[in-house]
Amino acid sequence: MKKLSVLSRTLACAAVAGMGLSAPAHAQAIWQKPYMGWSSFSLQATTISGYGNGWLTEWQMQVQSAELKATLQPYGYNYFNIDSGWAGGFDGYGRPSANTSTFPDGIPWIANIVHGNGQKLGVYWVPGVGSDVYNANPPIYGTPYHIQDIVAQPLATGDAFGSWHLKIDFTKPGAQEYINSVINQFAAWGVDFLKLDGVSPGSDQTLSYCDNRPDVQAYQTAIQQCGRPMWLTISWRISDAYIPFWQTYSNARRIDDDIDAYSSTLTNWKQTNLRFGDAANWAPWAGAHGYNNNYSMGSGWNDLDSIDVGNGSMDGLTNNERQTAITFWAQQCSPLYTGDDLYHLDSYGVSLLTNPFIIAMDQAGNVATQIQSGNSQVWSTDNGDGTRTVGLYNLGSGSATVSVNWSAIGLSGNQQVHDVWANTDIVANGGYSASLASHACRLIKVSTPHIISLDFVGSGTAMGSSENAGVVGAASWNNASGQSGSGLGLVDSSGASSGASAAWSASAVYATGVTDTAGSKRMMKGYLDTYSGATSTVTVSGLPSYYTTHGYDVYVYSDGSNGGATRVYKYAIGPSNIQINDAVNTDFSGAFTQASSSAGNYARFSALSGSSFTLSATPVSSTDAYLRAPINGIQIVGH
Repeated sequence: MKKLSVLSRTLACAAVAGMGLSAPAHAQAIWQKPYMGWSSFSLQATTISGYGNGWLTEWQMQVQSAELKATLQPYGYNYFNIDSGWAGGFDGYGRPSANTSTFPDGIPWIANIVHGNGQKLGVYWVPGVGSDVYNANPPIYGTPYHIQDIVAQPLATGDAFGSWHLKIDFTKPGAQEYINSVINQFAAWGVDFLKLDGVSPGSDQTLSYCDNRPDVQAYQTAIQQCGRPMWLTISWRISDAYIPFWQTYSNARRIDDDIDAYSSTLTNWKQTNLRFGDAANWAPWAGAHGYNNNYSMGSGWNDLDSIDVGNGSMDGLTNNERQTAITFWAQQCSPLYTGDDLYHLDSYGVSLLTNPFIIAMDQAGNVATQIQSGNSQVWSTDNGDGTRTVGLYNLGSGSATVSVNWSAIGLSGNQQVHDVWANTDIVANGGYSASLASHACRLIKVSTPHIISLDFVGSGTAMGSSENAGVVGAASWNNASGQSGSGLGLVDSSGASSGASAAWSASAVYATGVTDTAGSKRMMKGYLDTYSGATSTVTVSGLPSYYTTHGYDVYVYSDGSNGGATRVYKYAIGPSNIQINDAVNTDFSGAFTQASSSAGNYARFSALSGSSFTLSATPVSSTDAYLRAPINGIQIVGH
């Protein structure tokens, strides 16, 4: 794909203005987020038994609409798009009509079903006029003109698919009125979305007589006058030489070839991998901001095509490739619409498509830009709040280490790194590296550390400010001495006051037999203790707005002196509780193990958002007579 300089695109923008084309009002005003939903085409294009040619029917659409409502719609997937194959002729005014053998009740009937399920209906169409319509020469609705009055002479191809659709001459009276009549009919049927396919320049065509820019403008103009909001996507492999024009007159543009493998799988890695090469050229020009941050010039999204990751046995992708695909689609803020059979989604596919971070990243509209190309790619999103979301991708055929330096994304020093898919946190200095299998990825959120760490000294030794400890390695631990206390002002990992404070109450304090060395072993040595089945509590209050806005996790560290017994402890914050099994004669060895009703030495409470919380520690059982529930320390880790 030809790469254009900023100057070239600016000149293209000026050319749009020079053509006397005005930007439509709601092409950019309403559609501030990429849409989410489902499309029929992948199942039409595959050779998997039971699908392919003939699969697209009224009955199948009812089934898929019902399944969309039951599975993905609660997460925002609400567009239901019927691709090519629904049309079967034309009416007395040359407008498309439904195929009566496959859609005997017509598109309005399907629209009622779809709308009744709380979804928006999309249909497919192409530029130009069908040659059969031209030969019949019907009148254009509401005008004195006929179809042959608006077709270009001599006859020319009307779109990238060939001569079966003829080119419209939009300088002729009746031409815009014809497109208006088509869109008005779609609107009357209840259509909410239009995919205009075979658009050139693009669709592997650059021939001057197949320039569909006037068609795209005409369709958007028709949408503006129809009285019904309607999304317009143009397809496929649209030329990036005219980005300002596409931004002005469409809501999204397909930037690459079909995702479909046209084989016994819906897609494959080859088709998926194509997007990484072409997205770099398009990424700076996508988003709700509009061209050059000028809303009058419209906006638009880069459409990477269907995200077919919902069924591992049908998709043609490994689990690593499925995760890589959904991650990249979301980083690009592509419209998220799957082409899978919604009746046969597997659990892993559902977890990918409904991951809340992935959906939020896609819908936020902050499109990632390429930091590093080649087989080891890095893409970064500036989230607008001082944080970055970074995707590290191994596109090669073997395992590789993919790295990013903080300086490349405008950061430096220590940064908190949240691994989105693994749901883990670390603090990394200067940069980050991931060892990735072939076609795997790592998605991380990078932010200034927002970590508050509290060590219960017990009968151990207080921690120094420079000591680094915990699962999320951090310094500046706050030392809480004694079995009870209140009003302890808490600093964060930078040593600055957080504004939060802590209070705690326990029956006693104690220490394990672990050797006292700086860092995590010192933090895990002393602890708050319980006697006779009592409950210990720790309350943290006054958490600052970053934590309440972005949410946070609480890590609770637990290791008691239990040389003669195996004990079970229960920790609770609000309605959530986690049990930890502490095996006999096991002290902290230096390795952290997360517990969830299992052996381990820490529990993690996720996705909290209150400005305060109370942690309780209660004994559950012991193989001797001494019921205990230690609290060695806690960490509050902002997202």
